[in-house]
Amino acid sequence: MMAYYSIMLGKSYKVLHWPRIVKNLAMFPIESVLLILFLRAVIPAVKPLGSIPGDLSQLRFTRKNIILLAVFTVIGVAAVILYAATR
Repeated sequence: MMAYYSIMLGKSYKVLHWPRIVKNLAMFPIESVLLILFLRAVIPAVKPLGSIPGDLSQLRFTRKNIILLAVFTVIGVAAVILYAATR
């Protein structure tokens, strides 16, 4: 997609970077929670087919999971700040 913007818009496509980056950083925690909720809803229906080993107790939000999600979000924000500072 960026190649298309580069060809069609020239250098002005760089304006599109920041809204996309901010949106992705904001959506990362939300999409992670939605993925866990979706998997918790789908796995019980698929488990009788024998394609999913193990139990569902590993798909619960624990304090460790929430802290890890927050750390990954902070790392993403730091990476964007570093990208902006070195540009």
